[in-house]
Amino acid sequence: MLKFISESRSLFVCTVIFLTSIFLRSTVDIGADTGVYLDLGKKIAEGKKYYFDFFESNFPLSFYYYALQFNISQISGLNTIILSEIFINFLAVVSIFWSEKILRNGKVFADKFHHDLVVIAYCLGFFLRPNALQTGEFGTKTSLLLISLYPYISYSFFRKIPLTKTDLIWRGMLMGIIPCIKPHYLIFIIFVEVYRFFCKPLFKFFLELDKLVMVLIGASYLFLMSKFTPEFFEFMVPMWSKAYSSYNDAGVFMENIWRHFASRILPFSFIFLIFSRLKFSDNDKILLLLFTAASCLMLVENVGTVDQVVVFYAIITICFLKLLRDIFVSKIIIFSEEMFIITALLLIPAFDMTILPASIFGLGGLVNVWWLVALIYPFFSGKRIVLFWIPCLAILATIAVLTLKYLGPWAYITVNLTILFVVLFVFEKKFFVEKLSTLSVFVIFTSISCLLYSYLSTFAGVFSRESEYTSPHKLSDMTAYYAKKYAPQKDDGIVTISIWIAHQFPLLNYLAKENIQKFHVATMRADQGVAGKSLMFLINDSDKVFTNFYLFDDIKNAVKNVQTKLVLVNNAPKILNEHHRCFIGTLEYYFLDPEFRKFFLKNFHFENRVVINHQVKPLKKISFITKEKPSVFDQIIPSKQQLLHDFEIYVRN
Repeated sequence: MLKFISESRSLFVCTVIFLTSIFLRSTVDIGADTGVYLDLGKKIAEGKKYYFDFFESNFPLSFYYYALQFNISQISGLNTIILSEIFINFLAVVSIFWSEKILRNGKVFADKFHHDLVVIAYCLGFFLRPNALQTGEFGTKTSLLLISLYPYISYSFFRKIPLTKTDLIWRGMLMGIIPCIKPHYLIFIIFVEVYRFFCKPLFKFFLELDKLVMVLIGASYLFLMSKFTPEFFEFMVPMWSKAYSSYNDAGVFMENIWRHFASRILPFSFIFLIFSRLKFSDNDKILLLLFTAASCLMLVENVGTVDQVVVFYAIITICFLKLLRDIFVSKIIIFSEEMFIITALLLIPAFDMTILPASIFGLGGLVNVWWLVALIYPFFSGKRIVLFWIPCLAILATIAVLTLKYLGPWAYITVNLTILFVVLFVFEKKFFVEKLSTLSVFVIFTSISCLLYSYLSTFAGVFSRESEYTSPHKLSDMTAYYAKKYAPQKDDGIVTISIWIAHQFPLLNYLAKENIQKFHVATMRADQGVAGKSLMFLINDSDKVFTNFYLFDDIKNAVKNVQTKLVLVNNAPKILNEHHRCFIGTLEYYFLDPEFRKFFLKNFHFENRVVINHQVKPLKKISFITKEKPSVFDQIIPSKQQLLHDFEIYVRN
């Protein structure tokens, strides 16, 4: 047994990871987005169409995948939730085993440890995914992407044994399927294939079998979409950008860009400082390209929801495990000399998960003091420090301060961390020849600690249930109670008016009810209106007006539907953040439409109001990377509880 384990390290570790994931996920409900995909799969199976029956921006491949599962569940009698978990776990296991076989057959890594660590990273990134495990979010397009991406990555590493024709066909199929899940997933293929082209810049590169298979699949997919789902191109493409705030507001878009750089991309990029000492291998370059592609994907998708972040963490897990092995083998760090720093940074997340990464990369952390630390490094003689180094730091500090003033905290952190990375990489490469400096060791292991923190905090989130997206919770219990009381029949409908999908799904799935709205949840709210002009939304953009009317009509039709027995209205979003005008309640906003007001007051009556608070720690004086600020009430008496949900329950007469 011990011999088997020693010879099959990756198999043993992956088995433990898989079983741990199954156990932890069994303690929570499926995720909200997973619930949406199950609902849309049912609608697709029933022949329903984009725009006319549902409003969704994603390509249909994921929904046809769930439509297949729905049909199988109808034949087999298995619950669709159970069937979806079986499907996704089975496909993930097949993908990881296949990826391992590709690495082994191609003799990609001479070091068996490298091979095992990459396979373990595949398993970690999929089954113990940070930010998603505690919410049960596994049945979405992200899972389908990782299932396709892992074998593609294994095929893309440089091999000692060339790819066969069969390998090229499989690789081409993966390259074709990945953008069919979501078009901008093509980013991964573009980064890798452009690099491989420049390694051998020959025209025949574009005529290789895998590229031809990819083009064939892509062209066939677009043809099938134009034939069977033409509504996607006609309506969804122009309408979604008007409904998606990040693409519709340049200020929000840029704020999210800076936030992603400051909170994720740059803090994790410090692992690549090891290449100030080590030479990039061909496969290291592939890892760097994958890291860059994952970062670009997050920037393009912009908001940074659970699904969007999962892919980023999956990729950096591969990078970190492989490069950690390189650190130990290369001896560029003298562990006996840096033991205290390394041990402290690796243990901090296990004892206090609120410290990292904010205390290092936040506004009150290392980002503000590294300028002073840099002065003690022996880059120059004392005279040159005065003449060159101090003026350079003064200029860089001025740039950072101006960034803070005019672009905001996220941009300030981004500029500081970028400068720190460049200074460490360029200057320490020149002046520290034999080993990495203490400052480099500190930031590298801070990055490692941040990744460890991400996994540990996810584990903690499963048991603590602190996330409002982790179901079941108080709100889902409340909704289930009123649903059983006032909408007990399967065909009885529930309409949830809230900005969060998690307030509607996956509860509808567990209650075996269909979403009678076209959109996942009624999302229009008062801050989309024009204060003081009695307008529900801006009218200077005809396309946006069309989209807003579509969404509001969807809400009205859902409420008017005779099957709707229960309406839940969330008043909590932004209730403490509206400082520029009087707060407009959700129903008050909807009552600006006379038809909605008349129908609602005639057919529904107020049943109850449910206010749910959650415990919060008193806000500390230090300003963290989250930009957490006290509410107007906290400025008077720091609160230990914060309003989380304020729901009004309305029942049909």
